Amino acid sequence: DNNGLRFGGWLYSAHYTIDILNLIAAIRSIDNPPDSLSIDRGNLFLWGRSLGGDVTARAMTASNKVKAASLWVPATTSLWDQAHFYHYDSPTVADGFSLEALAVEIGKYNRVHGTQLVARDLNPANFIEQVRNPVMIQVSIDDPDARSAWGIEYHFELQEYGVPTVLKIYPGDAHVFAGDLLERAIQADLEFFRAAMD
Repeated sequence: DNNGLRFGGWLYSAHYTIDILNLIAAIRSIDNPPDSLSIDRGNLFLWGRSLGGDVTARAMTASNKVKAASLWVPATTSLWDQAHFYHYDSPTVADGFSLEALAVEIGKYNRVHGTQLVARDLNPANFIEQVRNPVMIQVSIDDPDARSAWGIEYHFELQEYGVPTVLKIYPGDAHVFAGDLLERAIQADLEFFRAAMD
């Protein structure tokens, strides 16, 4: 994708966040919704899992129109961490090479777009001071597809900035919650969102 940073194997893409921000603006701009569509503009909530958790965290830094958000096993970390995590055990990509490849891709982006972007700029934790509304984070401790530490660390970073945040840690290795765990996570979200409503 020549219009944005889309690295094979890394999760970052600004396009998803832009889509979410456009959706929020669109919902808030509907003046006369049809009878079949009920919109409570004062109570908009976001939910995201894995990459979606990262996208949701980014949207929360850019918009105060979201009442609260829930992030499930979020990839809320730097591109350096992602490059290391997702390529470290790869038989075809040496860890050092994946980090070097990331630096090369960012360099290409900067040349094409005339920017001075650096990888650390892409971590949503760098913009926590812009988050105003509550965030819930739910992780399973041994998730093989996204480090639970990323979400746990993000929770404590939010706390440091005084953002109301709730952390739920579940046993097991689920990246996609299912069965009883899914029910527990959904119920926790519903309670969290209801508590945040006007």
